Amino acid sequence: MYDDPSTAVPGRPTSTGSAAGVAPGWYDDPHGRFDFRYHNGQRFTPDVSSSGQRFIDPLGVAPTPSSVAPPPAVSPHVAAALPPGWIPPPPTPRHPARSMAVQSMVFGLIGVVLAVVPFLFVIGALSAIAALVLGIVARRRIARSGATVGVERTGRGQAVAGIVLAPIALALCTAGFVFTRVTNREIDEYQNPGPLNIEITSCSIKDGEASALGTITNLDDRTRSYAVVVEFRDEGERVASERVEIDDVAPSDSASVAASRTVGDVAPADLTCTTRPVKGPYPFDLSPAA
Repeated sequence: MYDDPSTAVPGRPTSTGSAAGVAPGWYDDPHGRFDFRYHNGQRFTPDVSSSGQRFIDPLGVAPTPSSVAPPPAVSPHVAAALPPGWIPPPPTPRHPARSMAVQSMVFGLIGVVLAVVPFLFVIGALSAIAALVLGIVARRRIARSGATVGVERTGRGQAVAGIVLAPIALALCTAGFVFTRVTNREIDEYQNPGPLNIEITSCSIKDGEASALGTITNLDDRTRSYAVVVEFRDEGERVASERVEIDDVAPSDSASVAASRTVGDVAPADLTCTTRPVKGPYPFDLSPAA
């Protein structure tokens, strides 16, 4: 039997004697880890106090290396309800290397997905490099940490996945680069059809059907294809339009432009036929409605 330390005042021994000749109570901590340590009359216990606060020394009464961090604080109310000698369970270990391994796998997946996307292949390449670096570092840290078998296996597998996905993504970035160049060329040919001349030579209407005739001349030094949009207007207001595709016009050659649309009851004198700015063929033959 020994006194309950919760009823004693830290730093002031109790007056009750013991068979061992030492009064149970609070004494200077002989181990130097805290201000006071409770003696139950037979031995020092893990119940300690510093700066007026109660703690439970998880290291017990064994000598403490100087490199060991201080024990976690326990509030006086909680400490009073705990039996002498109670030691809190150790905190759950954290494994930052596992988080790094997960990041490696995620970056690897992002790299593979974006590697073949035009213009985004650069982000895919950066993600692949990040996956490779994180995966290598994570594997080394897991190997040094001596993590538990389950955690070690999980983290190692994800790190290996990131390392494997990284070169795959980098290889696919070559295809992404090629697709980007092809896309740039298609867009450039659509937006820049080259020097040309277009002229509407006839604009007429019969039974509500408007017709336009004209010519387009290729002034470039290479063969060109064109997308011409002819607009039919009634007193200046557009009432219909027709897209005409003209393929493979050689340099200095001309091609005819013919379009017709039903416009309804429009007086011949009010009908005008115009063209929008000429474009090249739509990229990858994706031809939306005019």
